[in-house]
Amino acid sequence: MILQRYVLRELLATFALSFAATVTLCAVGVIFQAFRAFEGMTVDYLVRLAPVALSAMSPWAMIIAACLTATLVYGRLAADNEIDAVRTSGIHVNLIFVPAILFGLLLCIFAYFIHAEAAPRARYARRLIVKETLLLVLRNPPSGRQPELKIGSRNRLSYADFTDGRLVRPALLILKEVPLKNGRKENRPEWLWFAREGHIKAPRDTEEGAPSITLADAAFVKFNPMSDPDQPAPVAGDGRYKQPHTVEFELDDIYRRSRGPLDMSTPELNQYRQQFSHDREQEKGGRCRRCEADTEYHSRFARSFAPLALVLLCMPIGVFVKKGSRLAGMGAGLPAILGYIVLMIVGEGLGTKGRLDPQMAAYGPTAVIALLAGVLLLKVYRK
Repeated sequence: MILQRYVLRELLATFALSFAATVTLCAVGVIFQAFRAFEGMTVDYLVRLAPVALSAMSPWAMIIAACLTATLVYGRLAADNEIDAVRTSGIHVNLIFVPAILFGLLLCIFAYFIHAEAAPRARYARRLIVKETLLLVLRNPPSGRQPELKIGSRNRLSYADFTDGRLVRPALLILKEVPLKNGRKENRPEWLWFAREGHIKAPRDTEEGAPSITLADAAFVKFNPMSDPDQPAPVAGDGRYKQPHTVEFELDDIYRRSRGPLDMSTPELNQYRQQFSHDREQEKGGRCRRCEADTEYHSRFARSFAPLALVLLCMPIGVFVKKGSRLAGMGAGLPAILGYIVLMIVGEGLGTKGRLDPQMAAYGPTAVIALLAGVLLLKVYRK
């Protein structure tokens, strides 16, 4: 029991450090990206975004930390010949491996909570924060010349300067989402507005309506978004307004987008997927809502069992690198991390598109990792 407590304590301590370092690094990257995307973001919004970013990055950080923990701990035990000492003492090697199984089961419980509740709530909260931040930036645009300020996914605003509450020589490019032949969608130019100056009106939290910009001495060019993108898009029309003209920003992706399967808790997702027929017929454009909901639903359970499978896989890997340094297991665990992530992305992508059964797409990657773990553990026992 003393030996098992010792190994379990090493696993928990190493995982805590690995998980904290990984999720913090990922969260800092997300916050830095958000700060670059919204130059007018205040410290208050950064503070609100930090816990959301931590929750959103936790599933990926757990996968990395679980692999690194198993390889580092058992790689160190093997490098210090502690496993060989246990065997020569007549103690069965199972006593060293049992803590890893218990550790993996604890991670499964933690992972289920993250995938079922924390991560979906974080994704939805991130959308709300992005919306509030976007309105804040529109109320107080950054001063100085802005060659391109992205407002949502369909607006590109540029101007020479912002002073005294007005934009100097603004130019607004509005994109339109166009379906392609392969089932995908692409944003193409539809409107291009020029003006001598502009004034932005962004609604408050208690107000309704989308933000807009009032242009003085405005001119516009209308493009044909259905034209071939490899050739110059023909102009569908142009004109000029002598009086101030108001143009609304196209923000349907933020204002009217409903909660999707990724944003729902597991009970909500289960009710949502029951609304669709079981034949999984594809809709226009190749989208299958039932496939998307089923794949996401089963993937949450599959990802919850993934840490246990990864721990069991990386544990013998750490044992096999005993001749290397104590940190050799870190490099040896990277193929397991990358392999699982690739299998998960490919499998869930095929399941979402209806090309693979959702249950097979969800549980297949975890089953492959568990099978490889069984093969390596068998080699360790025979050694």
